[in-house]
Amino acid sequence: LVCAHLLPHLRAAGLLPLRPPLPSSMCQKPLGSKKKSKSTKAKPVLAPGALGARPALDPFPYPHVRAPPGLFDRRALLAVREELASLQRTFKETDLFKVYQTGDLANLDPADPRHAAALPRTMALRSALYSSEFRAWVRQLTGCTELTDQTDCSCNVYGGGGHLLCHDDVIGSRCVSYILYLSRPDEAWEAAHGGALELYEMQEAAEGPTLMR
Repeated sequence: LVCAHLLPHLRAAGLLPLRPPLPSSMCQKPLGSKKKSKSTKAKPVLAPGALGARPALDPFPYPHVRAPPGLFDRRALLAVREELASLQRTFKETDLFKVYQTGDLANLDPADPRHAAALPRTMALRSALYSSEFRAWVRQLTGCTELTDQTDCSCNVYGGGGHLLCHDDVIGSRCVSYILYLSRPDEAWEAAHGGALELYEMQEAAEGPTLMR
């Protein structure tokens, strides 16, 4: 798996942290050497036995499966949401997207005492998503080629007017893309809030592939 987008809709306009932001260096690659420190392991993010059964494939309106109920531990995801709210975010806007984004979460180091203390659940979630067990489960569901543990993930926050336009996600050796929505736990999501995932079918034509809604 080489792409992950964690999309929490934060408080108020979706931009306010739950506590003072941590320095941006929290998501930067560490410089120099450092001693490894002991850290308390976070509880499992994936529910025990959740990957044991293979969900049935539904072919309509496109091939898909429904993840088993309780695939992720709800309390663990709430903790991840709160941790991510403490990270500094940078506003980015192009002709494709308008978003607030954290640094690369692949650079979080469990051996760094600052990271271990501030983002234990986030690192536990990252480890679960890129674990050999979860990769094997995704491969079984999709029939894709063998997946590596190459990590590329960040947290994107979409405020009012935020968006990510249609794109094909074909980048380098990327095989599987996924999105984990961490919406407000105290407010049921509605279509009017925005943020829905829209899928487009590709149709082969003489002039090349074209999009079909």
